[in-house]
Amino acid sequence: MGVVTVTRIVLACDGCGTTFGGPVGLLNPMEARAAAYAEGWRFPNRLGRHGELVSATSDVCPGCIDDWEPRERAPRQREATYDELREWTP
Repeated sequence: MGVVTVTRIVLACDGCGTTFGGPVGLLNPMEARAAAYAEGWRFPNRLGRHGELVSATSDVCPGCIDDWEPRERAPRQREATYDELREWTP
C-alpha cells in the first residue's frame, strides 16, 4: 500500500482562532497570506524572549487587528483536528 500526504495551508488567527482558507486550503503560505491580506488579515511582528520585535509574525484576522498587541513567539504549525476536517467537508 502506498501513502500520499497532501498538505494545504489554512491560516488560523492568533487572537480568536478564526480560520482562513478552509475547506480546501491554499497551496503554500505565501499564497495563503496574500489572499488573506486582501480580506483584511494582517501579519504584525511577534516578540522575542527579551521583549524585542522579531522577524516572525502573527496571523491576525480583521476582527482582532484593532486591539492587537505583539505576543511572544510560539509554535506555528499544527495538523487540522478531526472536528475541523468534518466542518470543512461538504
